[in-house]
Parts: sequence; C-alpha cells; structure tokens
Amino acid sequence: MNPLRAEKTIAVFGSGETARRLSREFLDRGRAVLLIMSRDQDTGDVPEGAECVVGGELVSATGQVGDFTLVLRVAEKREQHRVGFIVLAYESVREPVYDILGEPAHERVWSLSHLETQLAEGVFPEEYGKVLFLDRLDGVNSVAASERLLKAVVTAQEEHEIACCLVTCQVKVASPGLEMLYGRMRDGGCFVARTDLLDLEVNPGGIRARFDDVVLDDELSVSGALLVVAERERAAPELAKIAEVLGLETDHAGYLQGDNLLRVPCLTNRRGVLVAGGSGADLSDWQRAQNIPSVVEEVNSLSQWLDEVTPVEQIIYDRDRCATCLTCFRVCPHGAILFTDKPNFLHLACQRCGICTSLCPNEAIELAGFEKPSFFERLFPGQSGEKQEWPAAVTGFVCQRSADLVRQYLDEGDPVIGAVRWIEVPCAGALRSQYVLETLARRAEAGGVLVVSCHRDNCRSGDGTIRAAHMVQQVKGLLNTLEMDEGWVEHIPLAPNERERLHREVEQFQARRKKA
Repeated sequence: MNPLRAEKTIAVFGSGETARRLSREFLDRGRAVLLIMSRDQDTGDVPEGAECVVGGELVSATGQVGDFTLVLRVAEKREQHRVGFIVLAYESVREPVYDILGEPAHERVWSLSHLETQLAEGVFPEEYGKVLFLDRLDGVNSVAASERLLKAVVTAQEEHEIACCLVTCQVKVASPGLEMLYGRMRDGGCFVARTDLLDLEVNPGGIRARFDDVVLDDELSVSGALLVVAERERAAPELAKIAEVLGLETDHAGYLQGDNLLRVPCLTNRRGVLVAGGSGADLSDWQRAQNIPSVVEEVNSLSQWLDEVTPVEQIIYDRDRCATCLTCFRVCPHGAILFTDKPNFLHLACQRCGICTSLCPNEAIELAGFEKPSFFERLFPGQSGEKQEWPAAVTGFVCQRSADLVRQYLDEGDPVIGAVRWIEVPCAGALRSQYVLETLARRAEAGGVLVVSCHRDNCRSGDGTIRAAHMVQQVKGLLNTLEMDEGWVEHIPLAPNERERLHREVEQFQARRKKA
C-alpha cells in the first residue's frame, strides 16, 4: 500500500475499562482513536482526544488492514468511517454457574460478584462466620474463573478472618502466581473438597452440602452460614453480530480467537482486526496485563509494515475461467476477498494459505509462486507425462509451517531425508486432490503419498489442516471405489518440534507399504 494512502486511525469497540485503557495508550502515542461505545454507556470517562460514537452498531465492514471502511448505524442514521485497524475490546459477561440464586435470591446465597463487592467495601456481615464456596463441578472452569475464586477465599480469610470451605471439581492454576495463591488459601485453613455431585440444603439456619469426596473416597458433609456461588464468564452479546459482519472465527463460547494457539494473545483470523480483554478469551489477571501491551505492539508492527510493504499480486485471476460461483469468497479464512461482479483479492489481507485456489472448481485462480505449471514441473521435473522414478519412493507434501521446518533441521545423513521426496506447499489446505492422484499415477514404483500438515489448533489459516484431512479422505474414498489400497495416501498432523514423531510416522508408513 502507498504509505500516503494508508489510514492509521484505530477503531476501538467496547464500553468498559479495557476499551478506555487501550484508547489512552494509543492516544498517548499520538495515534487517532475512534471509540465506539454502547448506548447505555456513561461517556464521562471517555479519554480526551478520542472521537467517540455512542450507540454505534456495526452494519458492514469492507477493506483490509490500513484501509477498512466501517458503516455504523447510529440513532437510525448511518455513518461511514475509514480506519486502519479494528480492536474489539468488550468485557466478558459474568453469570452464576447455577440457578439456585433464584428470584428473589435467598439471603444466605450470594453470587461471587456480590461477595467481591462486599469484601472491597469492608462491610462483610459478622454473622456469616463460615462461608461455603461452591465452584462448578463439571470440570470445564477456566484459569481465570479459578483465580477469581481463590482471590475471594484468600481475601475473606486474611482480611476478614472468615472460615472458608471450597467445594470444587478441580482448581486450575496454570498462570503465574496461582499455585502460590492456592497455597495461601490452604495455609489459611480453607478446607478443599473435590466432588462432581452434591446434595445442597439452603434454609434460614444455614447451608449444608453432602457429597462423595473423590480424593478421600468418603461421604462428607460440610456446612456454613453463607453459600457463595462461582460465576462463569461468557462472551459479550455484541460479539456474535460483530463476528458475523467481520467474518471472524469464534470458539465454542463465542470468543473471537477460535481455539487457535497461534492467535494468542490478540490476533484473529483477519489481519488488522485485533482483540483485547474479554473479546478473545476469559483472561486471568496475568494474561490481561500482557494483553493490552500486545495489542499496542501489534498495531505498531502492522503500521510499520504498511509503511514499508510494496503490495504485490498474491492471487492470479483468470476472469474467462471464473464461473462467479462464490466458492473462493466463502472459503477464504482471512476475509481477503471482496465480491462485486467478480472476486476482488485484497493482497494486504491475503496470508497465502492457498485454500481458495485448491477449491476453485474451474481453476480460475492460482496462488502466485504456486501456479499449477510451475508446481507440476517441481513435482515431475523434466518429464512429459511418462512414468518416472526418483530415489525416494515416498512423496511427502509438507506444509512449510510444520513438517518443512522439521526437515530443515534434520541432520544431513538422517534417513528420513532420503526416504521421502519432500514437496513444500504454502499450506496443506492449498493441496489439490489432483496433485496426489497424479503422483500416484505417474510414479513407476509409487511408494505412496504423505500429506503432512499442522495440528488443527496450530494451523495459521485455521482451516488448512481440516481441508487437507478432508481431501485425503476423498482420495482414499476414490481409491477404495476403484478397488485399490487406500493406504497409498495418509494424512499426518505435525508440529515443528515433533522430529521424533516424523521419524516414527515415516517408518510406520513405509512398513505398511512393504506389507501391502
């Protein structure tokens, strides 16, 4: 992109503390900020210098990093804004794990949020001398939820001298400082019971819980004057609509990072669209402390990249072959295609996964540098259709972000190097079934084909591994229909540090082919 045309304004969506803190951070660094807040939000704490839109609902968003066009609905009118980056900074919504609070709530049953407020104000009732904390018992609580619960117990013990008992299925401490916090809780006298099922009695005289402790292997009964119910955090309700408009992946809980490790702490599947606070995941205090600086650094990095990059054509498009079927538009995982009367490829948004090219039914699009003629020349060098032999019997189509990285660090005499003819692909999802079938057909003594991809939650495109696995199953089905051995082709998910697994998988594949 021409640096003179790149837009650097940052659109921050959110109404809570995270959105305000981020806006201040950007403003302190001299960046323009468009803060888009909810209708019911108090605008008295809006950071000075930020342009603020109250009650703005995102209707559409087009473009790419450095050149997004947002259309907002504000009081039944539409406003258009051009921005360079989008940051979604909504807070998670908290709700009790169980519905025993009722309406109206029993005076001896509190939510964790209510307890935190009472402890912070120092007005905890003296008659509640012993508190029973009830965590969720299904085993799917998060580190952040465990942290909140542990902090509440420790504060009650150390600052208010309250006797505590915690009933839980498991306590997650996979964040800096949480093991120490758990130790403080136990040292303070808190009794921790582990179970996944209990009988609970709530009456005017107090609380009693009966259950089978899975550690002590015994039936126990604990009581207290007050029951505090743990809470779960769920994604803000605004995120569902925003994810739909922006084409963002979500996880099972509605957060915007789609269970992909490579997007932690602030990335999404679209370049230039970032998440902060409770928009990406349920975060612990330590994770939150890292999150905002990460967002600021990512914006700085992308801004510098926009100043230096020379846009090049990533996708080669043949309009005469295009059937305008919208397949490429639907399958692109990065929002890099804008469809008008034809697909328009946003080259700064494209992350070169090649998934769109592999699924184009008429081969109207090619990934630059991965065009079919040049790839076939690399796959079948110096031949014109006749069968040909190579020193290695097995052909391995390897993702450049997983197995190819393993290969680069193998010792020169490693037997795997000679056992496999390595064909690097930009993403396993870019591989067409035709390439696999052609390899099996043209080899004089084909030793089989391995398609080696990233693991599903470690795939940069998010879809590449899924598409590769599906393609391999299609090839297997075709071989089976032709009454051929479907074991000629296999799919292997692999991480860059799984050298030993690569050895094992290749050896086992070769052994199976020799027996066939």
